[in-house]
Amino acid sequence: MLVRRCLGGVYVCAFVSFWLQYPGLLGEDGLAPCGCGDDFFVSGVAVLGAAAGGAALGGLAHPIVMGVAFACYLKLYSIGQSPWLSFQWDILLLEAGAAAIVYDPWIFRLATVKLMVMSGVVKVTANCPTWKHLTALEYHFASTCLPTAEAWWFHSLPPPLLRLGVAFMFLTELVAPWLLLAPVTAVRRVGVVVQVALQVAIQLTGNYNFFNALTAAMALAAWTPDFAAAATDRRVAEKPIAAAVAERLVLAGAAWERAWERARVVTVALSVAALAVAFAELFPVEATSALFTSRDTIVRNLITPDWTEAMLRTLVSRAGVAYVYAAWAASTLADASTTLVGRPAYARFAGRILRAAWCGAYMGLILLPFRSITNRDMLPLIPPPIDRATAALALRLEPLRVSSSYGLFRRMTGVGPAPNHGGGFGGLPPSVPAVPVVVLETSSDGANWTEVKFRYAPGDPRRPPRRTAPHQPRLDWQMWFAALGTYHHNPWFVHLCYKLLRGTPSPALDLLEEPPRRVPKLVRAWLYHYDFTRVPTPWAIPSNTILSPDCFRLKNAAAAAKEDDCGLYWARAKVREYFPAVDETILLDQVVRPQGWPESPPPPRPPPRHPLSRLGYEVDSRLDGLRRFKSVAPYGLLRIDGPLLIIILSLVAPFLLGAVVYIVDLGEFLIVRVAASASFWSYGTWVVAVETLPASIVPPTSLQSSALSAAGRVMATASSALLENAPHQLVTQFISRS
Repeated sequence: MLVRRCLGGVYVCAFVSFWLQYPGLLGEDGLAPCGCGDDFFVSGVAVLGAAAGGAALGGLAHPIVMGVAFACYLKLYSIGQSPWLSFQWDILLLEAGAAAIVYDPWIFRLATVKLMVMSGVVKVTANCPTWKHLTALEYHFASTCLPTAEAWWFHSLPPPLLRLGVAFMFLTELVAPWLLLAPVTAVRRVGVVVQVALQVAIQLTGNYNFFNALTAAMALAAWTPDFAAAATDRRVAEKPIAAAVAERLVLAGAAWERAWERARVVTVALSVAALAVAFAELFPVEATSALFTSRDTIVRNLITPDWTEAMLRTLVSRAGVAYVYAAWAASTLADASTTLVGRPAYARFAGRILRAAWCGAYMGLILLPFRSITNRDMLPLIPPPIDRATAALALRLEPLRVSSSYGLFRRMTGVGPAPNHGGGFGGLPPSVPAVPVVVLETSSDGANWTEVKFRYAPGDPRRPPRRTAPHQPRLDWQMWFAALGTYHHNPWFVHLCYKLLRGTPSPALDLLEEPPRRVPKLVRAWLYHYDFTRVPTPWAIPSNTILSPDCFRLKNAAAAAKEDDCGLYWARAKVREYFPAVDETILLDQVVRPQGWPESPPPPRPPPRHPLSRLGYEVDSRLDGLRRFKSVAPYGLLRIDGPLLIIILSLVAPFLLGAVVYIVDLGEFLIVRVAASASFWSYGTWVVAVETLPASIVPPTSLQSSALSAAGRVMATASSALLENAPHQLVTQFISRS
């Protein structure tokens, strides 16, 4: 339930983020129109998906609800796959969403191991010098797509310490994931803590939208015990054979959990020690300073392609796969057996067995993409007859993207040429980032040019990096990828230039921080190389832009404010022209018309009739202003990102709605209880009063008299007990519902 609820929160983030940007990206007047013909329908799909995610987050994580959310995101993925929804976290959300429909913790554990191990192996096999020499973090904080303000500080840490961070990342991606498959709960929980720690660190220094929350949610599937506590009925002497066998299985599983629970401290200590020993063996350190600030500090990396090949050959083998299925079968059979303990429920037992058959084949489906890193077919490793079911399932579910390969950050970008002078650490040359950034400029006269301000992409060197995750500004992300290539491969970029020159209001321009105030006549783009400025430290590289020490001294704050470099977060250098200066006519004739894009904003559409389109129409007509809400800065002290605030409110909304429903239900509960008590008390009083009347007025028989008297006393007593116990019942109901 916890994993499904967390996944519901991720769905809310993904759908709301998409809804905020859809008109400017994929709508009729967007940068890359999807050609759906009905923007309201797509908005309706996003709203329905967000509602399903909110319901799951609020506790209604039913398979039907999870299925609706998955179907909605699959529809959006098929609409905007290129270029806006082609990221690996979009594919990962589809895989996790499909697995959550028929939930099994082992499916999520396998999927998490696959994600992390693949991400680690591709870094090793790519032969990238930054991963090989553990210098990747000396570039990463500046070269990541949308860094945060915290990344600026992390970028100034000592290089040896950053190299230890890369080593920890390799340990987390190549060694620690296997703990998630351990048969002992305490060992798995150590693996979960390590994975969540890495995701928190990544989220702190980069705007990776909902990816880190999704990965952490998937890892949480390894937190729960495999075997439930025993709940048997020993008062029954004679039990059916099935119930007796089931009880023994449940008791054995519970005994297993209790035995390891008693040794929890020792187990956790041994697991942490094993990770520490692995770290020391794989990444030996030669340090002359405890603070790792000496230039002679060396952190070696002994993880090689041969090492990863041996690891995969040992663990992703027939024996390894057989172990996974054996551990899964034991926990699944024990779980199904709980339905036969006490009063047997054979229908529920049969349902769980059928569900287990589906999950067994689905686990094979999760294993198949390991072929991309093992270079061998995984199907023969799956035990029969599950292998045949897996093959049939893979053939039918392939279009749904329910199992994929991953390879995040295969090679580090933004690596600049090393300077000729010294200053490096551990015998390596200095690390100098050179992050490519496209800077758009507009002009009204061809002489004076003004930069176009994006909301999140680097631009003004004095503007601090902004936090926006779990929102993903997909235009700003694509600007990062556009800088790695040319505009010829990014037609949406040329379309953005045309919309800037057209000057008419457009949802695409609403995605910018500030569109040009005057309609420009020309537009062009330059390619720059960016790098973070540095805090003045003994280990700072001389070729980097180092801020003055006065910038960090409060007593010289007034003087520091006058310094030219104190407000700089970025240092940049112009490299070359990225896009030539053109006017509207050239773009209209050579790009817009050949692509079939609208030359002017489309006319308003009448209210649609399709239910989903109607839903999208109603939401868009009432909340369209939220799409243009960029930020808020109360009292000028703190800038709060608009989309981030909207997503946070969307995440809180299910709980607020649940609180309102509970308060209303609580009021109804009180009214019904008080009314019932008053009725019982008045009726009981009437019966007792009738009993005391003279027999000449009411001459009932002795039997009737005794019955009325007994009924009156019972109802009066019940009403008194009801009123006395009402607070206790309210508390009990509140606890059970919470």
